Amino acid sequence: MRNRITIIFFLIVFMASNIFAQINNGEKLNLSLAEVTKIALENNFDIQLAKYDISISRTSEQSAESIYDTILSADASYKDNQLKQTSAVYGTKTLENEYSVGLSKKAPTGTTISMDMDNTRTWNNGSTATNYLNHESKLSLGLKQELGKNFFGLKDRGNIKINLLDVENSKYINLDKIETLIANVQKAYWDLAKEYEKVSIQEDMVEQAKKLYDLHQEKLKDGLVEKPEAIASEANYEKRKNELKLVKNELSSRINSLKLLLNIEDDGLLITAVDTMKINGIIVEQNDSLKKAIENRRDYKRAHNDVKAKNISLEINKNNIWPEINLN
Repeated sequence: MRNRITIIFFLIVFMASNIFAQINNGEKLNLSLAEVTKIALENNFDIQLAKYDISISRTSEQSAESIYDTILSADASYKDNQLKQTSAVYGTKTLENEYSVGLSKKAPTGTTISMDMDNTRTWNNGSTATNYLNHESKLSLGLKQELGKNFFGLKDRGNIKINLLDVENSKYINLDKIETLIANVQKAYWDLAKEYEKVSIQEDMVEQAKKLYDLHQEKLKDGLVEKPEAIASEANYEKRKNELKLVKNELSSRINSLKLLLNIEDDGLLITAVDTMKINGIIVEQNDSLKKAIENRRDYKRAHNDVKAKNISLEINKNNIWPEINLN
């Protein structure tokens, strides 16, 4: 199974590399709807921005959960005291070094555990000092439990849940945006396919008009057709040629519109649509459709998350009324 997945992956990469090679070479590019969608996912600026927005929103999730991270703190100081003293017994110089290291961590229950270690080194050249060098070390352990406001971490957990719901809603919004952009790309593709079909039809009409015009010109020489009728066929032929030019201009506009959505800068590249639209009839059952909509529609999921977030926010606001009581 792993080998099969690897082969499929390399085939996709190979196909994508061929597509982009043709783009870079400025050749005629025949694209299917699936290939156009893939290029849009890779190249479209708005889709890339939506992807970045999803990634950025996830950083706020990590930021909210960082209150449970272990915090390491350290401090060091050096003091050289050479101030003149009122008596010689105090000495003329005092050196003091202080070092401290601390660890603290907050648990989801609202419990904060801390450990601090301090070390002080003092040297004094006073004449009455029994020990010129002195060390003092202290180790302290702390335990703090919130009992009133933020009772057993209720507020902290609530804020994290609200943040997670906001991140999920942001993902839904950006996925909807990506789907809308993909739909615009696919619509532009089908518009292009329609214009190619119109050009084909118009070229056939020009060919038929030319045949009629040539026939009337031959018959006009032999006197088998009236001159007004020959002029009418000529006018029809010229009209069809002008209509073909208009359709080709519209085709060029559709190609440029699709290039803009795919972020293709090669002006000389000619994109052709190889897929044809097929409409298959489907039978829709109302209850099943409503069930699928409730399970899959992102706007419903966002509204559901908003209700959850407001309920959590209400519990937090009620808890904020309580006095701040900490057990140390």
